[in-house]
Amino acid sequence: MTKMNLSINLQERIVIQRLMIVLILIFMSLVSKAITSVPTTMTMNAGTASGAVANLTQEKEGKIINFFTNINGQITVTFQFSATGLPYNPSLKARFMQLGGSDIFTFKYKNAAGSFIEFGSTTGNPSEYKYLSMTLPSESIVSGLITIRVNSNTSAMNCNLDYLVIKDSLLADPVNPPATGKIAVEPLTSNIIFNNPERGFHNYEGIDTSTSQFLSNVSAGSTLDIIVVSLAPFMNSTLSSAFLTQYEAMFSRARSAGVKLILLHKYHDNMDFKSDPTETIMLNHIAQLAPIITANADVVYVVHAGFIGAWGEWYYTQHSFSVKENIFKTLVQSLPTSITVAIRTPSLKIDMFNMTGPNKPTIDLAIAKRVGHHNDCFLASADDFGTGADYNILNPADWRDFIGMENKALAIPVGGETCAVSTYSTCSNALTQMRRQGYSYLNIDYHPTVISNWKSGGCFNEINRNLGYRLKVNKTTFPATASRVSSMDLSMDIENLGYSGLVNPRSMKLVLFNATNTYYIDLGQSSQRFTSGLTYLNKAIKLTPLNIVKGNYNMAIWMPDRKSTLQSKPVYSIQFANTSTWNSSKGWNVLKNNLGVNATINITD
Repeated sequence: MTKMNLSINLQERIVIQRLMIVLILIFMSLVSKAITSVPTTMTMNAGTASGAVANLTQEKEGKIINFFTNINGQITVTFQFSATGLPYNPSLKARFMQLGGSDIFTFKYKNAAGSFIEFGSTTGNPSEYKYLSMTLPSESIVSGLITIRVNSNTSAMNCNLDYLVIKDSLLADPVNPPATGKIAVEPLTSNIIFNNPERGFHNYEGIDTSTSQFLSNVSAGSTLDIIVVSLAPFMNSTLSSAFLTQYEAMFSRARSAGVKLILLHKYHDNMDFKSDPTETIMLNHIAQLAPIITANADVVYVVHAGFIGAWGEWYYTQHSFSVKENIFKTLVQSLPTSITVAIRTPSLKIDMFNMTGPNKPTIDLAIAKRVGHHNDCFLASADDFGTGADYNILNPADWRDFIGMENKALAIPVGGETCAVSTYSTCSNALTQMRRQGYSYLNIDYHPTVISNWKSGGCFNEINRNLGYRLKVNKTTFPATASRVSSMDLSMDIENLGYSGLVNPRSMKLVLFNATNTYYIDLGQSSQRFTSGLTYLNKAIKLTPLNIVKGNYNMAIWMPDRKSTLQSKPVYSIQFANTSTWNSSKGWNVLKNNLGVNATINITD
């Protein structure tokens, strides 16, 4: 009886093992079918010892044929390449986030002898993305395989590993160049914090702010300043000529310093529901200010609705909704369409533009597309001290998602400031909500304790990097040689790591330059806002109209401000998050490979 039971158990185990083998084969077949062409992307989920998810991406023709995790805090991945798909000089690229603690991660490759050799290591930063790019020696390729092992110094790998990518670390094989004659440039990703226009933390200033103070703010990392314009002396009169002169001079100083302005006009800080001036006074003031704002629109990032209530934040006011609506729409219609006006709460926008009922006239829809959101009590409570109150749309059901959807669909700015410490102002929730709602700007001066907690909690730098947009070039492909009387194909893989896309459109130009000649080629991306994630650009560029002098040219990408008055100022151009590519004197992003060598193209007859 005992022998018979043992025989049955053994048979069952054999059947189960065979079923497992069949399932594994089916799984690998599905994986192979998911991998089609170069570059190929595959997402694969597997639990690490800590329960985190590793999403593994592979490129070239390398198929993930083995993927192992174990309780000893390590991940092992094997990439298989065909003969034509082998990388010439392989490099490993990875992105991961440390979930807690400060583990040390080591990266190893497997050599022909079967030993794992360390080729890099790093320390994870809690709740902060880590980007790595490490060159592998040629001995890491064994019979068409590259096997990578990631080890943690703790028993549980406490991180989210987003991707591992095997890529070429040179432009091309110096001995056997690709038959296609094309060059691929893959610059390294930079994790440093740097200034970029129209995004980030901002300072709190007045209209008498000096050029030196603006410059000091820029040096400290701010390209935006909110200007709180007090109209208190004019509660019962028009604005004086002296005041208007001072107001206009402020824009010139900002332009000289390389900053853009967030404008907020207010009359008082009283919470008595009776301190606002009359509707007529406010309308007269808007009529006086609008021409000056319009003339200086190049350095205006956004105008807060302002004017009404304590601090110009539309509460503690005696005015009815109809007065608010008239003031707001008059302000928007008095300004050029290039300027966005931000409103205090989602419900105000919804009610003002009847977004839950029949469509209003076209003029209302046109205005609605220029209305952004500013939240002056971000993360203060469940509804941010009333910011989400009276929200009455069923889809999306949450007002935060409404803001996020508007940010992506309309490319409108979302920003504001914190106003109180709460259980909602923690690092983890702040990071979640900023990406969810598409935040572009925040006041660095308030609330000081919230800002301090973000610094001590380890998330401040990540917020500083990712407010607004953060563009980086993953890969650029172009021909090694092009005829100056023909065209050239250019493809780019651009990734936005930030919380929001570009609020204001701008052109993207390819720059061909050498010691004697420079040519600018518009890539036709003026309407592209680069919303968070990947953007692929494929462009056939006609060279004939440029009458290019033949020779070797370096290449760069230039994204200047949309206003011609600022295009000669590099501080208003966009810098990419790539290593050693920024030319600060030109405002260009010079295309280089990950060894820092400039990308060049030969222009022939």
